[in-house]
This record gives sequence, structure tokens and C-alpha cells, in this order.
Amino acid sequence: MATWLLGITSTSWADTKNEELYLSLIHKLQFVEKYEDLKALIPNCPPPKPDAGDHNTEVIIKTKLFGLDAQGEFNFHKNILVSHGFSIEAPTYKDAHHVFLEAARLLDKQVDGIHVGASLPFGLDDEDGSDGPKDEIDLFISGEHRRASFGLGLHLRRESLSVGWGAQQITSDQKAK
Repeated sequence: MATWLLGITSTSWADTKNEELYLSLIHKLQFVEKYEDLKALIPNCPPPKPDAGDHNTEVIIKTKLFGLDAQGEFNFHKNILVSHGFSIEAPTYKDAHHVFLEAARLLDKQVDGIHVGASLPFGLDDEDGSDGPKDEIDLFISGEHRRASFGLGLHLRRESLSVGWGAQQITSDQKAK
């Protein structure tokens, strides 16, 4: 199904180098990386700043992706990457939909074995969404690659339209399932 969905979109951006780089991090980074490794991958990578919890730091990246403002967050514990992700707040449904399809197309070219899911409506805080607002959509593409569990999502809510992607380390407990 993902291939069919991805085949109907066309690119309006001539150069997608930054988009390809940042999307590839969700499956390339394998949670053995340190800040220095991230700095080697990302031009002008800012230094880490303290984050909540003991020995936690984060790196915030602000850039343009798919022609829109994007923010990335890379979380470290004791200088080892534990999770990361990017988000884009889109001004219109059409923009959010286009960014999601383009990101999915790029991700589909990079990895095998991605899974597509959708729900309408979706619940908040793991609640059943069947009696909730009927104008909310959540589309999700997910996968695993070695030590990384990753996802790409399109979130259409009344007050916000966003596309986001990220990954986290797969622990030995998660692998056993």
C-alpha cells in the first residue's frame, strides 16, 4: 500500500538533499552515537544543552525542510543518543499532506519493511477515540532497523497540522516482544 500511495505524488522541490539527510537519520543512527558523531553528520550542529533528568542533554536544530520551518531534537543520556526527531508545523492541510507524502516517498527509497497505519478519529493519551472529534486524522509509517525503531506521522487536528518523524533505541525488552 505504501508504494501505491507514494507513487501518486510528485516533487515540487528540485533539491531534497537536506530532507534526505534528516530523514535518513531515523534509521541510520543506531543509538551508540555521541554528540561528536552527530556534529560530523550535521553542518553547523549547535552544542548540547542540559535537559530534564540527570546526565541528559539535548541538541535543537532549526532548519527549513520541504520549504517550511522545521525543528529537530536529539536527546542524549550520558552523551549517548537515546532518541531524536523532527517536526514541521504546516500552515494548511495541503502543505501537511504534501510534506507527509514527500517524506514517505524519500523514506520508502531508503529502507525496506515499512508499515502504514491510519486512524480516524484517534484518541488522546491512549484513550478510545471513537467518541472524540470526527475531524482528526493520524497517519503513521513505522519500521525497525537494527537498533532503531522509527516512525513518520501526519497529524491533522483542529488547531494544528503537523508532520513529524523520529526514532528511539530498541531495548532488549522491546526486542523480546
